[in-house]
Amino acid sequence: LLGSFTTFLDNYHLRFVYRLPIDTKIVELIQVATNDMKNSSSQWRFSEPSSSLTQYLHPNETLHLQLLRMSNRGLPRKSDGLIILTRQPVDHQLTLAHLFANPYKVFVKPGLGIRDSRLVLNFGQWPNTSFPATVNTLGTLRRHSCIGQRMHSLFSADHECGANTSSWTAPQCESEDDHEAELSEVEDTSTPISRSATTPTHAAPVSRPSLPTDSTADSTRQPISVTPPRLWATHWTPAPGRYSGRLFEATIFSKALFETATGTLSNPAKLVISGEDFSELAQALIKEIKLAAIAGDFTKILSSDRSFDRTQGGLVVSTGTGIEKETIYTAYRFFTDHEGAWFFPRFGNKSSIATTMSLAGSSFISTDRRLNLVVLGCLTSLMLIHGLAPDPISPALIQWAINGCDVHSLTRDFVGEWFPELRALLDDWTDCGPGGDLEPFQTHLAIYHDMQVASLRTRDLVHHQAFALDMVYTALISTQPAQQSELSSFVTGVRLGCRNGFDFPEVVRSYTGGGSATFISRIWTSLIHDFATIQPYLSIFGLTSRQLSNFADSASSIQGMDLCDLLRKFLQGSGAPCRRLLDQAIPHLSKLIRWEEIDEAAFRPKLFCYAVTGSPHVEWADVEQQMVVHWVGPNDTAYYDDPIARARFMQYGQIAFRTCFKTVRIPAMHLIHLCNSSYPAHDDEGNEVEPFTRDQAIEHWLMMQFAGAIGGATYM
Repeated sequence: LLGSFTTFLDNYHLRFVYRLPIDTKIVELIQVATNDMKNSSSQWRFSEPSSSLTQYLHPNETLHLQLLRMSNRGLPRKSDGLIILTRQPVDHQLTLAHLFANPYKVFVKPGLGIRDSRLVLNFGQWPNTSFPATVNTLGTLRRHSCIGQRMHSLFSADHECGANTSSWTAPQCESEDDHEAELSEVEDTSTPISRSATTPTHAAPVSRPSLPTDSTADSTRQPISVTPPRLWATHWTPAPGRYSGRLFEATIFSKALFETATGTLSNPAKLVISGEDFSELAQALIKEIKLAAIAGDFTKILSSDRSFDRTQGGLVVSTGTGIEKETIYTAYRFFTDHEGAWFFPRFGNKSSIATTMSLAGSSFISTDRRLNLVVLGCLTSLMLIHGLAPDPISPALIQWAINGCDVHSLTRDFVGEWFPELRALLDDWTDCGPGGDLEPFQTHLAIYHDMQVASLRTRDLVHHQAFALDMVYTALISTQPAQQSELSSFVTGVRLGCRNGFDFPEVVRSYTGGGSATFISRIWTSLIHDFATIQPYLSIFGLTSRQLSNFADSASSIQGMDLCDLLRKFLQGSGAPCRRLLDQAIPHLSKLIRWEEIDEAAFRPKLFCYAVTGSPHVEWADVEQQMVVHWVGPNDTAYYDDPIARARFMQYGQIAFRTCFKTVRIPAMHLIHLCNSSYPAHDDEGNEVEPFTRDQAIEHWLMMQFAGAIGGATYM
């Protein structure tokens, strides 16, 4: 009768198939199933406890459905051969993983709890419900309390034994009018929708993250398997996203994404972040993210109505996308500046999330730490939205989190692109087989698995194949499973789940031309390695000899100088032009600048890009979105409109930055001043001091101007 029983459940919208992460909480699953029942064409209704009582109850104490488990370890009763289901208390931390971990297999008994490679869970309605369910019938809409009796009459053991159940008739159920007053106490819902439309996007709003259903093609999970597959033996197909490729073709991807996430809402809450410096702005953003994390709804964080304002004396002095990007990056730096607290080194000099306890004790990790990890996950996604690679986080961690914490998303091609040495090692592991020599793997096992090869010498084929998958996960992600609370908190932040069902990972999976793997590759091209990285994104406009002759002496050494080439050579250089002067200036410059990297080829391009765009990354979305530099003369009104202030700023060599437009205006008048000065410089006592040469003076001036703009967002 299994087929008929399944059909009966489907007809009354009492059976749902989901693809879920192993760390899914049972409380969340029940909430989603309840909402699906309410939104089905059967319009199931449940009684609600009074609001005065609800405020004192935990979520697991207000569930309308009760989880059932097999009693007697799933063994039939000797008296009648029946397997009995009984209620299982649901703790708010109980997850699907805990059900699999039950030593008596009261949920996952093969053939009963697991059928067709799927976990089958049974639920019962909470007893003594004062308002029985209602279903639409051909006649009057009636309140039915007879569904359970009808089910029992058709599919009970008595029926299978040939007992006469044909005489059963449904009890007289009352009409809707009879209990209009009673039903008015039950929360109303929107117009019912079909089962095929019951997806996280269309489900009724809930405070917990929505879970994908099997009725959609865009699920984030694969069915739970009871046997480990061989590593990379089959092609992994990512769950497709449902968003149009036009989203990624927008001129400003972040703006298009915010419109997609919340633009359809009638009145989205406005996100306003303000502060007098970027530290204040970042702290204000983190505060808003924490409120969203506590509410389980990131709608405001992704609001299409948003404003990031730098203020002074209560007045807005600068605003726009550039301020937003620098605020997000500054907030992210709050975590990366304390890397040991939040990140843990993994393969390839990349990092994953630092975990402080094993799964067994992770529920005792402080709420504050878990909340901060949600914030970190949220900031990571905001970095991605703005085209910024969240270094030092590993691309593998992003790929894993975006694809529902599925280790199979770390495919052979993906691992080969980012970690070729690891792929070669795994190929060697596969080739050596269960009887092969493990000495070549000793160092890897000691570093990432904290074990000796001797412990693996008695492995069989299944163990050997399963361990290869564990090697991928442990080397790139963690020694802890996805349901460990610190990892799951980070993933919650990455998702940016909204009450309308928006889910950021689904956007990434919708990326045209390769889904999440291609998206990640493009994002990571924003990392600056040297001048060559930013060169395609940079346009420099100098002044002609004729233009210079209008305000420069013909004898000045600036005559014949290629101003564009001068800036390029500065960006290609490294080191401190004037070390003593730099040491004096550093205490007065932004702490966001990593001066310890000054001798690296990436330092000056990063410094320049940070000053121009608000982050030390290049724009990943479109090469046409150029950073534009203009060398300007004394009459350039775009530099500053007021002629008196303009002359004063140019005299001091103030470079004008407009981060929202990614434009820079460099006063040639100050360059003339430097060219006309004598070198080396001398102090009041006549001693030679820095700068010792003209080139040192020019490079020090440019470095101090770019460094001084970071954290200051000059808008002239």
